[in-house]
Amino acid sequence: EGHFEIRYYEGRKTKYENVGTDATEAINQRDKRQHLGEARVSAAEAGVTLNETEVRKTIKKEGARWVRAAQDRGATEAAEVGRLALDEFQDANPRLTYVDEITADSLVTFWNWLRKHGRSDRTIYNKHERITGFLKFADVDHKKWHLRAPRYEKALPVIYTPEQMELLLGACKRLYHKLLILILVKTGLRDQELQHLCWSDISFAEKKLRVRGKPEYGWKIKDSEQRDIPIPTDLLAMLKE
Repeated sequence: EGHFEIRYYEGRKTKYENVGTDATEAINQRDKRQHLGEARVSAAEAGVTLNETEVRKTIKKEGARWVRAAQDRGATEAAEVGRLALDEFQDANPRLTYVDEITADSLVTFWNWLRKHGRSDRTIYNKHERITGFLKFADVDHKKWHLRAPRYEKALPVIYTPEQMELLLGACKRLYHKLLILILVKTGLRDQELQHLCWSDISFAEKKLRVRGKPEYGWKIKDSEQRDIPIPTDLLAMLKE
């Protein structure tokens, strides 16, 4: 894969530094190295010691580290959700390059951008929490801003009537789709748990299904605790078909 490199010299030795695939970031790194070199020369000529400050963290690089850290601990879903939230944050704040440029106003701008694009109050809150999680990872003390998280109204769950369930099941043209709905209704599995359910998780002899992580797919169960769920007789009969 192609990338940009900065050529520089240490004494008479030529060296190259990989600065990634983003052209803008590569130019920023080149200019920074050039300015630092000029500052070192000026300091040496003046007989003073140059106090070289810590390299500024870019949102792009820290964001990549943040996502990778989530992937490394097996939280693949959190990694993807976080990556999407950070992409939207940068879309809402296109002029921001460095982490230390992020302020409370940046978050408010993000909220407004999400509302403009039709996101619900609950979604805005969730994405705000993702971004503050990124800020914590990047060592940004966002709590000093005293900015309250966006509010949302907690909605009650939608409960389908027996008539609505009958219509829903009747609309299924394939037994597979009907089974998915019945498994959710009769076992109470979460969405991700159903998506990662395998035949090997079902014990027909014990009439149970076991909820467990699937490391081969990079997925872990919530609270990292396996559990067995009884399978009703009518559902078990359908699964045997």
